[in-house]
Amino acid sequence: MRRKLVDIKSLQLKPHPIIKTLTQDDLLFEYPIENLNILCPQTLHYLLEQIALPVTQDEHSNDEIYFLLKPDPCFEMLRTHSMVQTMKIQLLIYEVTEVEALINALLFEQTALNYLNASENWQNLHNRWQLRKKKKQGLLPLNELAKLANRKPSVLRKRQITNGI
Repeated sequence: MRRKLVDIKSLQLKPHPIIKTLTQDDLLFEYPIENLNILCPQTLHYLLEQIALPVTQDEHSNDEIYFLLKPDPCFEMLRTHSMVQTMKIQLLIYEVTEVEALINALLFEQTALNYLNASENWQNLHNRWQLRKKKKQGLLPLNELAKLANRKPSVLRKRQITNGI
């Protein structure tokens, strides 16, 4: 695997044929892109720095076209923002021999592990926001965070969480 930074504007990316097949029945939610306008350019830059897209090169193309090896809804959402077009994204470029094992690891095992923590994310966001608010340090209002999540602010209320299955 090698790393490469590329301009988002010139990035030619398409889903790998295996990804296309395995994700054809995935649920996709329409995100109101105008919600991203509350983010400043520096925040957009920070968010993009945290994304590394797993790809492989399209061997049948003379151009630098990459096959995406895992859907990344956050990147897809961010890349539509006009300010993001001038920024760069990190690619993790894998050899063709690694593709199938990597796709399995990312689409199944990683998704299962992410699901494990999904229910705590709202609670953690609420707790973190409350702690930051006590220190009177600048942050987005809770209703703006809810807007980014495309949720009602009441969803971010503190809840009792049960552990386990």
